[in-house]
Amino acid sequence: MIMDRISGGGFAIANNTGDTGLAAGDQMLGGDGKWAIWGRVGGLKAEYTPSGVNGFDTDMWGATGGVDGEVAANIRLGLSAFYSSADIDENGAGANSISTVDSYGAVAYMSYRPGAWYVNGSLGYGF
Repeated sequence: MIMDRISGGGFAIANNTGDTGLAAGDQMLGGDGKWAIWGRVGGLKAEYTPSGVNGFDTDMWGATGGVDGEVAANIRLGLSAFYSSADIDENGAGANSISTVDSYGAVAYMSYRPGAWYVNGSLGYGF
């Protein structure tokens, strides 16, 4: 999601052509100006129950959001935070266990686009 933001996905399209260029769940609250607030929520459920061997059931979801803006000509900086949670249940012949994993983190990112070339970068921390 962050690489999409700094590579111009969504933001550049919305500002250059009048189209939103955003996927369902994305929001551009910054309007036509230089700043944008964005976010996304998603999840999945998976189950594998073979006959005679161990299987699993998992539920995962997560959310990420951030703010980024043009701080100077051709330079965009942003901050993002995320949370995700996964519940994994192993079931079957002699192996019944439940694990929950919660993850949090933050990422600072930037993009410099002076012309036909560009430099993107990010630095993050998760726990």
